[in-house]
Amino acid sequence: MFRLFIALSFLSLLPSQGETVVFREDFREVKPHVPVSTADLTMSPFLSLTRHGEGAENYKLSFHPEKSNDPHYVWNGLTSGKTALAFQFAHSLDLSAADSKVKLNTRNSATSRIHLALKTSQGWIVNQNGIGSNDTWKVDSIKLHQAAWLKLEMGSLDFGEVVSTPSLAEVTALAFVNPQKPTKSKNCSRLDWFSLHSSSAKIQAEHQVTAAPFWEDSQRFLRTALVVEQKNKPNRTRRGVVLRLGHDLYACFDPDLMRYSAIWKAPKGKSPITLDSMAGTSYPDRNTKSKRPPQIVGSIISSSPELAGVGVGDSLFGDPREGISNSSGEKLGRMPRKMARWIGISLKNKAPVLHYQISKTMIQESLVAVDSVTIVRVIEIGPSDETILISMGKKAAPFPVLSVSNAPQSKLIQDKKRGSLLELKPHNETRIVRIILAKKVISGRIVNQAATLTDPLMKSMEITSLHALKSSPIKVRNLIVPHDNPSRRPIRLTSIGFLSNGNALITTLDGDVWCVEDIEKELSDIKAELLEIKAMLEKAGL
Repeated sequence: MFRLFIALSFLSLLPSQGETVVFREDFREVKPHVPVSTADLTMSPFLSLTRHGEGAENYKLSFHPEKSNDPHYVWNGLTSGKTALAFQFAHSLDLSAADSKVKLNTRNSATSRIHLALKTSQGWIVNQNGIGSNDTWKVDSIKLHQAAWLKLEMGSLDFGEVVSTPSLAEVTALAFVNPQKPTKSKNCSRLDWFSLHSSSAKIQAEHQVTAAPFWEDSQRFLRTALVVEQKNKPNRTRRGVVLRLGHDLYACFDPDLMRYSAIWKAPKGKSPITLDSMAGTSYPDRNTKSKRPPQIVGSIISSSPELAGVGVGDSLFGDPREGISNSSGEKLGRMPRKMARWIGISLKNKAPVLHYQISKTMIQESLVAVDSVTIVRVIEIGPSDETILISMGKKAAPFPVLSVSNAPQSKLIQDKKRGSLLELKPHNETRIVRIILAKKVISGRIVNQAATLTDPLMKSMEITSLHALKSSPIKVRNLIVPHDNPSRRPIRLTSIGFLSNGNALITTLDGDVWCVEDIEKELSDIKAELLEIKAMLEKAGL
């Protein structure tokens, strides 16, 4: 089954520079249902929802998957009279600052209006000037200290006398009032999201909804361009694989040149790269949308120059790439396939395994930090009838020790430009080599621990499938891209990845994510279902 997660660009929804956002309620992205409740709030438990008025139990959390970019919103079309949705705060908020305001995104039809109401220490007050109809979704901003207020009787939802200077020092709830009976979709109100802004209000720590870190614990790697500045010269990686090794240690593998462009230690609790690009940029040159590509944050442990990291025979390739940047005139793209070929990434015990090919020889490897001062690179080399060279990079002062485990027909040699190289002579069996980069001489305990990290790697690629060749661990299926899909979304593929249950996730240039289920079945059995998430455009990878 194909399921499409539509991505919405939220740049226009971000707060203006200098605004203090107290909270934003966007409603959970779940199936449409009646009635909307506290369980549908993203700001729960700080916010709790109550419904008021005639037929308020019919307030609906609505969503139309067949409509492109349709948001999840609250709809009053099924209610039978004057109604209101009230959002109670877990504690009072001080909205006395002059910059206090409420923003909301609405789409009202015919004569329907939405009025903002606040519960103050003197009771409920309602904004006299409601938000009227509009053909499309529209963001309005209501400045609380410039609004005209009336008393509100929440029981009957009747508007009362003018309140000229209400005290907003202790506001315990806000509400959105629909004073007119709706007629389903012909005359109704729709509320997509709302946010509260004030420099005088602050949610207490125990009620705050904290944002997840840029790099979540469950995320083992990410794809992005990366630049390492060394001796005033940029060392660029395009479409890099940034790996989390553990113990605040990170590495970036360059699938174009088959090298680790950098291994580094990030400051504890900090992002390992600068957040210079909202979407993963592919090419760090002057034509990218961001002012600069991401840079590493921390201290370099090992690095490789912008040259081929692998070779065959008695020498490494220089920079054999044939692509040329239109903006800088410099080489880019992958190495010729006859020299080396990037295959992809798999996960074994939640650790990334990199797969590539040097000439005719299959290579699989992983990189893991045993502790904060020891990094182990495990390389599995398939049978080979040629001499293989793999760059180990140049060591930096913090990690001066580099050692290699005993493996048939393998040794470390030195190269002026690249530092240490692993030389692998022809061998008719699969070999596993462990290279240890450490701060000090390795103890026997570490060596033994390293030996059991990922031995062997090949099992991570074993697949049994009715579509796979019995003699190959890789399967190939030709799937028809559903350009004629119900959501009318263009499908320009950028990357593919697989979940542990066998489902595939496919990203597109337009920001969508397709989930491919039942991939083992015949093409005629694959179906489509549309879901939605908030995300960014131009995903470079998963």
